[in-house]
Amino acid sequence: MDIKFLILVIASLHFLLGILVLSRRRDHIKLSFAVFVWFTALWSASLYFYEHPLVFSSLAWIKIVYFFVIVLIGSLFYFSFVFPVKPEKTSKWPLTLYSGLGLVFVYLLFGTKQWVWGVVCQFNQCETLLGPVYVWFGILCAIFIVWTLVNFVQKYRNNKGIQRMQLMYLFLGLALTVVPVLFVDVLLPVVFNNSSYFWLSPFSPLAMIICLAYAITRYRLMDIRLVLKKSGVFLLALIIVVGLTIFAIWLMAYLMNYRPNPILMVGGAIAMAIIILLFIPLRSFLQKLADKLLFRKITSYQKALKELSDKIVATIDLDKIVNSIVETTKNTMGLERAGVLLRDEATGQYKIQKIIGFKEENGISLVRDNFLTEHLQKTRRPLVYEELKLMMRDAQDEPTKQALLNLRDNMKRIEAVLCLPLMIKDKLEGIVVLGRKLSEDAYSREDLEVLEILINQTSIAIENARLYDQVKDLSENLQEKVDEQTKSLKELLAMKTEFLNTVSHQLRTPTTIFRSMLSMITEGDISGKQKEEWIKDSYGAANRLLIVIEGILEANTFEGRTPSFDFKLIDLEQVLQEAVKIFPNIAQRKGVMLEYQKPEQKLPQIMADARWLKSAFVKVIDNAIWYTRKNGKVVVKCQSSNNKVQIIVQDTGIGLTQDDKKILFQKFQRGRGSLGMNVNSSGLGLYIAKRIVQGHSGEITAESEGEDKGSVFMITLPIMQEI
Repeated sequence: MDIKFLILVIASLHFLLGILVLSRRRDHIKLSFAVFVWFTALWSASLYFYEHPLVFSSLAWIKIVYFFVIVLIGSLFYFSFVFPVKPEKTSKWPLTLYSGLGLVFVYLLFGTKQWVWGVVCQFNQCETLLGPVYVWFGILCAIFIVWTLVNFVQKYRNNKGIQRMQLMYLFLGLALTVVPVLFVDVLLPVVFNNSSYFWLSPFSPLAMIICLAYAITRYRLMDIRLVLKKSGVFLLALIIVVGLTIFAIWLMAYLMNYRPNPILMVGGAIAMAIIILLFIPLRSFLQKLADKLLFRKITSYQKALKELSDKIVATIDLDKIVNSIVETTKNTMGLERAGVLLRDEATGQYKIQKIIGFKEENGISLVRDNFLTEHLQKTRRPLVYEELKLMMRDAQDEPTKQALLNLRDNMKRIEAVLCLPLMIKDKLEGIVVLGRKLSEDAYSREDLEVLEILINQTSIAIENARLYDQVKDLSENLQEKVDEQTKSLKELLAMKTEFLNTVSHQLRTPTTIFRSMLSMITEGDISGKQKEEWIKDSYGAANRLLIVIEGILEANTFEGRTPSFDFKLIDLEQVLQEAVKIFPNIAQRKGVMLEYQKPEQKLPQIMADARWLKSAFVKVIDNAIWYTRKNGKVVVKCQSSNNKVQIIVQDTGIGLTQDDKKILFQKFQRGRGSLGMNVNSSGLGLYIAKRIVQGHSGEITAESEGEDKGSVFMITLPIMQEI
């Protein structure tokens, strides 16, 4: 049998490849590729009939061959612009240019003899007599084929992951196809004037078929791996049936001593193959027609998922939503395993909400190291187990590659194939984990698109369910929350009343002293010695009044913010001495001994705000004096050690209880012992002192051995020479 018969086999393979491409959802990309492979099939078949003319002459067939070349290069050129993703705007001028030039060459091919002017056939071999136009046609083909390959190279550089690998094998297949074709069909006829080897060029597309077959099975090219896998057994059966048909025809002819026409044998085999191919779509059409006439409802899994999405959007029960997702998805798509993990709003950790087929500890292992959740939060796209190897190859650093490897091993161990993110307000709130299909089919692009739509609607349903639970919880606990807020408001009002009473008393006391003294002086009923004592008392009362007013103003300054401190190098001992000098008269009137102990060594200068720091010292010393009984003692001292300075205010006063220590530095709070001492305090001093010390990166503490055992207040500040 003539080896050229294989050309028809190759043409049939191209024809079947086009059918496979369009067997799934159709779009511009798949349609343009199918057109390209179908015209490649017609080009191959035409070359066979050029050598073995049927119906038309060899001259007519060679012109048909060149016509199909013009069309298939155009379809391939268009495909290079739209694959793997059709851009929003496609440049029209290159396609318009090729279409215009193609029409010119079609006219030259069929309307003149400047391209092909004859065919010479002898000894079952034909040679085409070419005209001058053929040279320009070869240049045209070379230019646009190179342009096509350059398009694929650019897209290869701009893509990553699975699309990058698809482009690589597509480019490789096309390159291995067009280079031999250009050599046989262009270089040999133009340079060596030899066109007798045209019949070899249809064998070159075998390289493309091999590369595309690998890309389809390994990298889901055109998303037809599922179809290819399901069609494998069918195609094998088809080949066997056609082969047996040819063998039966040959055997019968041999037994009858009859030499059959090879063309009729091939034609009969092709006719049988076409009949077999038409059987399934014809059966499907008749089945649908019967279903429609008999009112039978057939729901594909896409329709089932749509019904599920309607169901989950209509409910606000979180458990029902999750149960519906897991069970319906598992049953409809025929999965071995399925589960949902949701983020706990209180702890931020992911917990198992519902699983079928997975072990609970296996589901939790996916989110244990946070890599999967961080990846899904970043990409917001499904993660397919089969694509992890490609992601590892494209990883930019070793830690990412190792994390992907660990995730891949973990998914393989627990038999998880697909992870889908549940996004709510741009934040990952859950993960849907799916296992393999019982049919062992891979997830197709259409599967992923339907699942993404479902996941988006599920996210909305989960958000609505959570909001409903929050509203329900608020409604059930509203009265309790109102009571809590009312109690807090009453406490604030009580604090405000106590504060106003205390401040009124503090302002009234020095004012009474001023009025009494002025009245005595006006009436002339005061001696010189009494006058001197009254002036001292008035001075002390004025200082006390100044402390009270400054305390109120400073508390207002710290309300909701921290004031801007003016840090400078200061002499801390001098600032402390200035604070102590305010209190001799106040301490004397209370009958309290105030002692300042100079440090043994000179203190280093520190960076601080002298005015604010003095205010803190004043408030701590003032507190110690007022909470110390008559004949008591208050000692103020300072020291430095370990790059820190300490200001210590020690008194023999009423001491502190454990309850006093808890509220000591809070606003408007005073110790319980103050009730029996007529303390002239607003409850703001220690609060302000603490805020000032904290603003200087320091701390203030209070210690006491108990009631009536005195207290020790210590302010610790870092020794900073610069800020």
